[in-house]
Amino acid sequence: YQRRVHGDITFFNWMKPQTLITVIRHGESAFNLAWKEAVLAVKEVKPGEDLGVKFNMAYIDCGLSPNGIEQCLKAAEAMKQVSINLVYSSPLRRCLQTTQLIFGSHPDRPKVIVVPFIKEVMSSSCDIAVNIEHVKKEYPHFEFQGFERYRYPSLWYLYETHREEYINKMLTELEDTYETHEEREAQGPTLILEHMRKAFPECIETQWGINKRAQSTKAFLRDEVIPVTDGKIVLMSHSRLLEAFVADKYHEETGKPIVPRRLNNAEIFDLPL
Repeated sequence: YQRRVHGDITFFNWMKPQTLITVIRHGESAFNLAWKEAVLAVKEVKPGEDLGVKFNMAYIDCGLSPNGIEQCLKAAEAMKQVSINLVYSSPLRRCLQTTQLIFGSHPDRPKVIVVPFIKEVMSSSCDIAVNIEHVKKEYPHFEFQGFERYRYPSLWYLYETHREEYINKMLTELEDTYETHEEREAQGPTLILEHMRKAFPECIETQWGINKRAQSTKAFLRDEVIPVTDGKIVLMSHSRLLEAFVADKYHEETGKPIVPRRLNNAEIFDLPL
């Protein structure tokens, strides 16, 4: 129950108990660092400017910066005192590396499940993933779920935009241009990045699409995971997705959170579900 005091009267409201889950944003990535340095080098970032960083192929699915690694090590010390049973992580490398650094030596040795639907919005080269089979080999002790349902598993981030017209357009272009399945998966990132560049400053995934993924993730954790899990659950994800995830309400016209809460790199935040 929830206890409220009003004047000399105490009210007891019976309500469904809430469970605290921990959300963590990945540590500073190589892209975060490059963007920060590029912004500092100019007086003003004008709309539509990418500063030579945003669509730079060198940052496709990049890992953490040295500072990002230090941030994660500090977070690991803080989390050692917290009992953790289960970690859900985005498949992008910056999240996987953060998860490994924080929980790899955690006393509880929590199970790590990697799922595609908590990815970041596709807005920069760092949001495009490399071949998922290569990533699985880098993190063999993590459990990867949900990738097999896609025709092209390594393009999972494209499917998770949930914009059917865009997905079909990209896949048709890939299939018309390249003959084999392997070529299409290998060339997909380059093709998708070029379309992202042309669409900029518009984003391929809409704010409402991000909100829908965030709310679906909440429902999944609340209805399917929490009832069968003992101990604390961690969600390891990204700035925009977590901003939508922790929001209570969105603007009717723009879809943006009414009270935005954007986490810093490697920030730890407890949220009741």
